[in-house]
Amino acid sequence: MKIYTSYFAKAEQIRKDEKFPISIARFNPKFFQGSSYQMLAPYSNMLRMEWEDYLPLFDKILAKTTPNQCLSDLERMSQGKDIVMLCYEKDHNDCHRKIVADWMNEAGYDVEELYKIEEVIKKEPPPRQLDLFQG
Repeated sequence: MKIYTSYFAKAEQIRKDEKFPISIARFNPKFFQGSSYQMLAPYSNMLRMEWEDYLPLFDKILAKTTPNQCLSDLERMSQGKDIVMLCYEKDHNDCHRKIVADWMNEAGYDVEELYKIEEVIKKEPPPRQLDLFQG
């Protein structure tokens, strides 16, 4: 079983790639069809906090469990399929899922971002600039 992170907008692609989507967000979008693992979700009151206030609180959330326990829970939920932990942020560098990935990586697990923002930007065509003088 491999472990990845990504964001909800990629949920359909994740299903097509036959990976198991698991939300680690406090609230899920209505379109999301997957499981939810609240143990790794920030509290509601944290969602609008500045990063420097958010980080110590999220560390307290992680202190309530272990990477081994989380992996065991996630593996049971996915029935051994590759999993993708999801939340809302497009850029994983500005998101708690990167904190979770780093936390699990430090424990010896290999967790990586499935669709890196740089790769997404490269695939999106640049906006077409209109010619003011074209008739």
